[in-house]
Amino acid sequence: MKQSDVVSDNHITVLVHIADTTRQQRDYEVDGRDYHFVASREQMERDIQNHLFIEAGQYNGNLYGTSVSSVVEVAEQASYCCQTS
Repeated sequence: MKQSDVVSDNHITVLVHIADTTRQQRDYEVDGRDYHFVASREQMERDIQNHLFIEAGQYNGNLYGTSVSSVVEVAEQASYCCQTS
């Protein structure tokens, strides 16, 4: 979670979860900070079928999604979880 993604005011903390993707990692990106880079499309498709994602979609031939575990991780640290697109 990037520090810039944390908003805190009046005892309410909002954190932004980190999305999963099958897209190739770019040189400047850090796994677990910018995205969770999934090892294979097949693995992410299995995880989607096993209901491990709250939402998922395809863009430019790559899968992107919000995993249940990423939201749980944020919920354990903050009052609210925010999704951006």
